[in-house]
Amino acid sequence: YKPNLPVCIISLVLFAFSTLAHIIQLIKFRQPSFIFFVLGGIAQVIGYIARIGCISDLNNVTFYVVHTLAVLLAPIFYAVSIYGLLGRIIKYTEAEDQSPIKRTRITCIFVIGDLLSFLMQNTGGGMMASGDPDKTDLGTNIILIGLIIQLVFFFIFIFLTYIFHIRAQDLSTGPSQQG
Repeated sequence: YKPNLPVCIISLVLFAFSTLAHIIQLIKFRQPSFIFFVLGGIAQVIGYIARIGCISDLNNVTFYVVHTLAVLLAPIFYAVSIYGLLGRIIKYTEAEDQSPIKRTRITCIFVIGDLLSFLMQNTGGGMMASGDPDKTDLGTNIILIGLIIQLVFFFIFIFLTYIFHIRAQDLSTGPSQQG
C-alpha cells in the first residue's frame, strides 16, 4: 500500500489549519475542555506527517506504526470532547434528572471504554509491527475488536444522548429558557 501524496498533503494542511484555529479558540476563550479536541488535531497532524514519510520509505516500520497509531488515537480525543460536551449541556440546562446516567459519570464511563479500545488497538498495532506473520494477523484482529468496542461505546453514548434529548426537550427550566 502506497499512500497518495496529494491526498496526504491536503489532509495534513486541513488538519493543521483546523488544529491551529482550535488552539487559538482554546487560548482566546479559555476553555480547558477544548484541549482534547486540540490533542486530536495534533494526533491527526502527526499521523499525516508519518503517512507522508511512508511514501518516501515504504519499508520504514516506524512511519507506518506512528501513522497508524496517531490516526487511531485522534478519534478518541474527539470523542472525549463530545462526552464532556453532553455533560456541560446537561449542567447548563439544569436537567440532570432527565439524563439516564449522572452527568458526572458520563465522561468517565465512556472514556474508560475508549481507553480499553485504544489499549487493544495499540496492542494490535504493536503485534503488527513485529513482522511475524502470525502476530500480524492476530494484531489485525485485535485492532478490529478494539474498533468494535469503540463503536459499541459510541453507539451507547448516542442512544443515551437521544434518551436525554427526548426527556428534556419539553422542559421549560434552565438558563436557555429565561427571557
